[in-house]
Amino acid sequence: MGNKGWSYEEVLPYFKKSEDYHVVHQDPPYHSLGGYLGVQEVPFRTESANVFVSAMQEYGYPFVDYNGEQQMGVSYIHATLRRGLRSSARRAFIDTARYRPNLRILPLTRVTKVLINPTTKMAYGVKFVHEKKTYYNY
Repeated sequence: MGNKGWSYEEVLPYFKKSEDYHVVHQDPPYHSLGGYLGVQEVPFRTESANVFVSAMQEYGYPFVDYNGEQQMGVSYIHATLRRGLRSSARRAFIDTARYRPNLRILPLTRVTKVLINPTTKMAYGVKFVHEKKTYYNY
């Protein structure tokens, strides 16, 4: 798409770093453990889901990790869950960092750009809009 630095290969390490992926049938190069965002198979399966997956496999579709290299196939639903509870972005990332002395949370504010040092690849600030005014915070 022309967004320098945002290709699939360039952002995959950040997705992997953020997730705590606990799915039995997974494609390891595309997943990681230990991140803040829990991902697991939905613990409840209807009989019709089991019949559907079996029928698709009998028809020749492979059982796949649809968040991995191959999406053409059949699988059970993966969801952002941790120990059966929804693992929302707020719970995963904000709640774990909200008391950091270098973090200020502004409700109803939109970050429009994360400022990243091209050498270290580390964020050093943000550009954001609050009450229709643009600000930079370093």
